Amino acid sequence: MTFEEKLLPVAERYRAEGWRVTLHPRATQLPPFAADLGADLLASKDDQNILVQVKERRDELAAMPDLARQADLINSQPGWRFDLVILEPESPMERVVHKAAEPTTEQINQLLDRASKSVEASQLDIACVYAWAALEAVMRQIRSDFELYGRTSPNELLTTLYSNGILTRAEFDRLREAFRVRTQLVHGFVLEAIDSALVVDVIDVARKLVNGPELAEANAAG
Repeated sequence: MTFEEKLLPVAERYRAEGWRVTLHPRATQLPPFAADLGADLLASKDDQNILVQVKERRDELAAMPDLARQADLINSQPGWRFDLVILEPESPMERVVHKAAEPTTEQINQLLDRASKSVEASQLDIACVYAWAALEAVMRQIRSDFELYGRTSPNELLTTLYSNGILTRAEFDRLREAFRVRTQLVHGFVLEAIDSALVVDVIDVARKLVNGPELAEANAAG
């Protein structure tokens, strides 16, 4: 479904409340204080007006640092209101990590060192958690560095990196298996055993991604 198709139900909700809706209002249809906002909808009723900005995902707001200031300006005008509509709700993970700081490359390597030491000590449950935490962090880093499309849940990160040729098919399959074990572990299910080789594979792939030439070039460019 295109963005324009997703926009229509939003317009219909305002119309159902008695508003007259204009899709993609032109600057000439707006007062000077709102002309540059690039609003997706203008809803009008009597002497009241609403400018509506529609985004598919909340993470798109990071590219709009002036949005809060523009919203305050519009809301301060008599008879005007600003509405922000997010089409896709945040996933539980996105709500939890909102505004959380990303680890540095050094911190990711420290997680991997802890994972390796835990494998050596036969503490495979601890090793699995450390290894997967490091892998998720470096996958998010690559997604950001290369501006790859996709959300940040573990499965979607794996798919994004595989579909862009960063993970091989063998690595993708192995990591999917490791993700199943990790999920059972962190959600409190009892595992008969954890394959140490599987945990080592997660560590090895994460180290490859941290130290690989593609990521190094992206970090240098940034």
